[in-house]
Amino acid sequence: MALLRVVVGVIFVWAGLSKVFNEGAPGSWSAQGFLKFATNGSLGWPFVTGTADPTKIYNPTHDFWVSLAGNATAMTIVNNLVVAGEMCVGIALLLGVVTRFAGVMGAFMMAFFFLAGWSFTDGIVEEHVTYAVILWRWPVWARATTSASIECSALASRPGSDDGSCRAIRTHRRQLRRPIQPSRSQFMADGMRVHLQTQQTRTE
Repeated sequence: MALLRVVVGVIFVWAGLSKVFNEGAPGSWSAQGFLKFATNGSLGWPFVTGTADPTKIYNPTHDFWVSLAGNATAMTIVNNLVVAGEMCVGIALLLGVVTRFAGVMGAFMMAFFFLAGWSFTDGIVEEHVTYAVILWRWPVWARATTSASIECSALASRPGSDDGSCRAIRTHRRQLRRPIQPSRSQFMADGMRVHLQTQQTRTE
């Protein structure tokens, strides 16, 4: 989990820094060009066959992004939010602080990026969707990991505890998240127990 958090954090920080420095022209990055000219969207197989028309608008939210690009005040806000958001989410994940909040905010950012790009050329699962799913589920994974770590820490402070107890806790938590599938022997044992209880009741 820590490795995944660091990797995603590096991706976000790298994206933010690339916009800050903007290939040797610091402070000149803007999302205006992308929103105005690159939000037509694209489709691939099986939605279209052959070569898709590059001038056709596939993105149902295209008009919104183009109108946003034409508003100077809105673009100033968007540019600052994108850079600050990527940097803050990335740094939070790298340092391991407020990771749940960072995960949710990062997922929202990826959702907006996906809606703006609307790219299905390489399949139905676009990269921003992948990041969004990981970040959206991160609070759940983080909570489960934190809870298990707290239990292990509390158990480790007790006399006579060992690493095997912590492993047992983690194994038990994984089993709780899986659907229970009773085995045939369990069914037979339960049936035999009910039968014996019935016979005992009749005898009494």
